[in-house]
Amino acid sequence: MIIKSGVRSIATAVLATALLASAGMARAQSTAMDPSQSAGAGLADRMVPVNATLLRTIDARKVHDGYGFQAKLMAKAKLADGTELPEGTILMGEVVQDELNMPGMARVALRIDRAKTKDGRVIPVKATLVGIFGAGNTMTDSGSPQPNTWTDASLQIDQIDAMPGVDLHSRVAGRMSGVFVSTTKDDVKLDAGSELQLALTENAANAMANGAPSSSPNSAMPSPSAN
Repeated sequence: MIIKSGVRSIATAVLATALLASAGMARAQSTAMDPSQSAGAGLADRMVPVNATLLRTIDARKVHDGYGFQAKLMAKAKLADGTELPEGTILMGEVVQDELNMPGMARVALRIDRAKTKDGRVIPVKATLVGIFGAGNTMTDSGSPQPNTWTDASLQIDQIDAMPGVDLHSRVAGRMSGVFVSTTKDDVKLDAGSELQLALTENAANAMANGAPSSSPNSAMPSPSAN
């Protein structure tokens, strides 16, 4: 009986050790969060949803990396650091390479990294694309902009048919604001007047954990390669 009791005690001890080891591994896996997710969560906490009207058509067939574009805020916004962006503030950005390498027949990747107020101030920002409404469909029946329903729980956007035949992909922690990809046609075209829905925060240089460079605020807007 003493021997049997000892065996049971050893078996119990072994089982307890295995359970503790398993729990430890689970905690370790939970703690070892993807760095991009951790960075994204930190950024998302400081972001606010905003809507902006695209001022110039972006046609994937006619633009190139570095092609500049602008969008106008449809309503005032207050950033996490207290910076106030009045309605009409110009968001400035450029076409960039698709860092997500999404499969598709055509794509156009964008990065918005500056805001220019009416008094000429240029403010570095970090913007993530979270939605889009085509030109002519940017207002609700009551005459207000389409609601931006983004929350800080959304660190990754993969919106199928954000526009007919075009998907939107973005990551809060990414260096680009987002990429529009078509898997069914050989062009992606964002018409002037489209409503860009964004999550926006201040000071991209400090807010972005990956240290992505911002374009010079004084850089001229490049012209498209063709009309």
